[in-house]
Amino acid sequence: MIGALPASLLALCVVSMLCTALVIARDKQEHKGLVYWSFAREHLRAYVQQTESWNKQNPDLPVHLTYVSEQALTDRMMGSFFAGTPSADMIEMNQGPNVNVWRGPDEATGFRDLAPLLRRDGLIDKINPPSLSPWTRQGRIYGLPHDVHPVLLCYRADIVEAAGINVDELTTWDKFFEALAPLCGDLDGDGYSDRHVLEMPETTHFMLVIMVDQAGGMLIDDYDRVHMNSPAVANVLAKLASWAAREDKLTADIPVFTAAAAQPLLKGQALSWLCPDWRVANMYDMAPGLAGKVKLMPLPAWEEGGRRTSVLGGTMLGLPKVTRGGAETAEAAWQFARNLYFSKETAEYLFRETGIITPIKDYWTLPVFDEKSDFFCGQRFGRMYIEQAPNVPIRSSSPYLHQCCEELLSAYTRLISYAQEHDARDMESLQSEAARLLDIAAKNVQLAVDRGTFEEGEK
Repeated sequence: MIGALPASLLALCVVSMLCTALVIARDKQEHKGLVYWSFAREHLRAYVQQTESWNKQNPDLPVHLTYVSEQALTDRMMGSFFAGTPSADMIEMNQGPNVNVWRGPDEATGFRDLAPLLRRDGLIDKINPPSLSPWTRQGRIYGLPHDVHPVLLCYRADIVEAAGINVDELTTWDKFFEALAPLCGDLDGDGYSDRHVLEMPETTHFMLVIMVDQAGGMLIDDYDRVHMNSPAVANVLAKLASWAAREDKLTADIPVFTAAAAQPLLKGQALSWLCPDWRVANMYDMAPGLAGKVKLMPLPAWEEGGRRTSVLGGTMLGLPKVTRGGAETAEAAWQFARNLYFSKETAEYLFRETGIITPIKDYWTLPVFDEKSDFFCGQRFGRMYIEQAPNVPIRSSSPYLHQCCEELLSAYTRLISYAQEHDARDMESLQSEAARLLDIAAKNVQLAVDRGTFEEGEK
């Protein structure tokens, strides 16, 4: 029978059988022990030493660090959750997949509630409390926080200080914009603004949400109650629109977090930009020419005495409910996760390599955070981020948060258009229009929440 097959088909069958054998062999190897998935290669590099130490001490349960792209991780994770089948023993993910992971009642969530384990081992009070919020859903903690991600303001010290401006006196956004506005505008006479006070893109919601969070304007809580049409949110949108809609536009629409943003920042098109701790490494890589030209400062507050920081982004480490080895491997996965995320070595490595500060309060006194940075003109920028860490805003874990952010951006861009078309500059009219647009946005989100609500009989 085999002799009757064409040579090409026979070769294909042989290759197929060999590939299948290799996949099975690899699968068996990978599934001997604990599998750790992460979407971030730079994180995995920080875990190598800890993992090697664990594997020497636990040869029967070695940990396999595995990079999985964000989309692939989400697809595989959700597939295993829906099917009730095991995948990885530990999954490190960012906020992106939240829209899928937390939707529905607790029994439909694929991650274990870690609150009992954190309390059992006396660890919960060691964590910066606001850093737990993105992973806390209706009282249950589904992930260990990897970071804090406080936001400072990065500014062109070479330009601002040369103009005799003392940023220590600029304690509110109004004062900041008033002081820096004279440095901006059309500098070359071509009719277009060449320099702006603040980077504030109008095509993505990230920076806008930083400002809203700073003002205490939570868009939706972790019980899916919509708050995005609050006066606090309307005030932020109105103020930003008043700066964006001016003829001498004071906000810069720059494509953030991309290589394309480097040149505008180097050219001074924005005198300042919002800088979460992880963006420090982003600047090192994409805009090394800024070294020695920039400094950091606390965010100006929305009102005198208000919060001087905000937050953006976040990563968690979760433990799936369904594991391959049952209770034994589930406890081992917790022990590894706990040792890794509460490790001093991990905290130091992540800061040195990525600028990310740890949410474990015991390590905030480490000398690494007091090292001076030539990039930031000798500032101890680690200490500056640590000082703001307890003040980062509480964040929502709602699966409808992303829709809120998109609706918020839509309301903001419509408000800018309204201000330009009606030559509206006074805050009263802008706040009124912002409130109207946010009411529409809130209704759109509420419709989605109502459609996705699980009734008692469906749980």
